[in-house]
This record gives sequence, structure tokens and C-alpha cells, in this order.
Amino acid sequence: MPTEFTTQGNKFVIRLPASLRKKILQISRRHQRSMNSEIILLLGRYLEEQRSQDVIANDQQEALESKLSRKLRALSAEKREALLALLE
Repeated sequence: MPTEFTTQGNKFVIRLPASLRKKILQISRRHQRSMNSEIILLLGRYLEEQRSQDVIANDQQEALESKLSRKLRALSAEKREALLALLE
């Protein structure tokens, strides 16, 4: 487990729907962890996944911007000005 999950943190109380609490309890028992440890692990994985998706989205955005910039530069001055006028 990453060290940030093993250090003592601040107490944070949340209300869980009974069905979600039951699912977390079942998963934590199957993995032989406390519910708290299971929740911390799941939240950590979710946040890492979100960060990875943000990186991918940023990379895709940069690639699209680069492609658009190349195509814009490849246009003749007249076509580029006409396109820019349409975008205003």
C-alpha cells in the first residue's frame, strides 16, 4: 500500500447508503481489510484513474491543437484570413 495511505490522517465522517455500505463491507471482508482501508484504497485508485484520464485528455487536446495549427499554417493567406473572419 502506498505510504500516503498508511499514515494516520484526519478523521472524516461520511454517510453511506445502506446498500453501498453493504457492498464495501463485502469487498473489504473478501480482501481481509477494514472498511476504512478499503475505502481509502478505492478512493486512491479512483483519484489516480481520474488524474490519468486528465493527462490523456490534455495530451489529446494538445495533439488536436497542434494539428489545427499545422493545417491553418498550410492555408494560403487569403483562405486563412477568410477562415479567421468566419470565426470572429
